Amino acid sequence: MTDPFATLRDELRAAEQRLAAPPAPAKPRRLRGRRPLLVAITVLALGGSATAAVVSLTGGEPSPPLHGDTPPGTGIKHYSISLRPNLGAGEAGWCWTMHFGGGGALGCGSAPSADAAQIAGGDLMLGRPTRGAGTWHDIEFRILAPRVATVVLPGGRRITPRPDRGLPFGWTAVVAFAALRSQPPAPQVFRLLDAADHPIANSEVDTDRSPRGVAALPVVSVNARNPPDRPCAIHHRALPHLSAQDQKVVGVPIARGAAPVLGRAFRTCAAALYSYGRHRVTAAVLTDVAGPAFKAADLPLGAPNITARRIGPNWLVTYGPDAASRRTVLAALTVVAPR
Repeated sequence: MTDPFATLRDELRAAEQRLAAPPAPAKPRRLRGRRPLLVAITVLALGGSATAAVVSLTGGEPSPPLHGDTPPGTGIKHYSISLRPNLGAGEAGWCWTMHFGGGGALGCGSAPSADAAQIAGGDLMLGRPTRGAGTWHDIEFRILAPRVATVVLPGGRRITPRPDRGLPFGWTAVVAFAALRSQPPAPQVFRLLDAADHPIANSEVDTDRSPRGVAALPVVSVNARNPPDRPCAIHHRALPHLSAQDQKVVGVPIARGAAPVLGRAFRTCAAALYSYGRHRVTAAVLTDVAGPAFKAADLPLGAPNITARRIGPNWLVTYGPDAASRRTVLAALTVVAPR
């Protein structure tokens, strides 16, 4: 079965923890000989989730960037948050990745509807608990629609969303850090305000839920080693150490016409998994969500671990932790034109 996230697990294997698990404490691990660091990750789906914990910032305005240093005492020095297309066959949406020290987390979902205020969000709790007490540090982020001008955190602190060169369509981000004296409290509500300082509809109630703009399309499995000549199918030429493992292709015609999504989105009309030597590489064909006849948008600048080339108005991408393997596999692939 094609697993577009398998290569991410390779990339983050040094973390010794599972990825993308809704809030579940990871096994204790040691960082540079310090006391055990416990990690709890809350993955907020782009198209509908229900758990968030936002607490008062220790910093000020504007928001910290998506890539930078953490405040002292968190147990890790650096963090990095990035956005890329959802490479699951049939999907139209986005995935985010958070790297911290030697570990990471992943969340994916469908493209939100045009009236949504939030595209993605996630929450990471880092703790060094002692007997019955301890200190927890919260790293929280949100990727937001352009109409969100201010985020109000519990207690009234206000933070201004920050543009980032890695975010498309004028989207912005908020990153928040907080130190807690005990384990994370119950989820708290924060407010999203527009440029006139008015609350955005429903944002006080459901800030971590975004209405889904489009649904995934059904897919069919095809022979990965000898794919058929059907739209979107990915073919590969013989290459030493290259082995096709699995491939799925959209099983119905892709809709043609405007899609009611926030900004724009990509539709993954085929996804294949390859082994190349000791590396795993995912290949995917991306069309515009409105249909393959429309020119797909440029990929987000700096989308992590992706190598790509245009195939007409669409994209053929390879995804994996090793750049040389991505380039070699990409050069060996051809695609039956999507339609």
